[in-house]
Amino acid sequence: MNPERLKILLVEDDESLRELFVLVLERIGEVQAFSRAVQALPHLDRADILVTDLALPGMTGLDLLDYLKSIGSSLPALVITAHEGCPMMDEVLRRGIPILKKPFRLHTLLSMVQKLPVA
Repeated sequence: MNPERLKILLVEDDESLRELFVLVLERIGEVQAFSRAVQALPHLDRADILVTDLALPGMTGLDLLDYLKSIGSSLPALVITAHEGCPMMDEVLRRGIPILKKPFRLHTLLSMVQKLPVA
């Protein structure tokens, strides 16, 4: 992990969860949080890690991962979802991207983010 603080990009449409996740993730890094994936696009190149909800209005978390792939980005990602067994989740699993299923313990979120391979 980088000796400096991680730059974490968080995309979560639920305002109360987004605020809670920011408070938790600020323990290990600087967090930029957005309610929509499209808002996060201009900030991808300055992030060390992406944490995104899967089911987002408009551009989904899977769409965001597809965008990263299309630009050749190797930004490590963690996907959060409450939708078990949906086709989008199956695709994320197929790609080998870690998934954290809601509800979860906040220490699990921290642990999983800290285990992501950061360049």
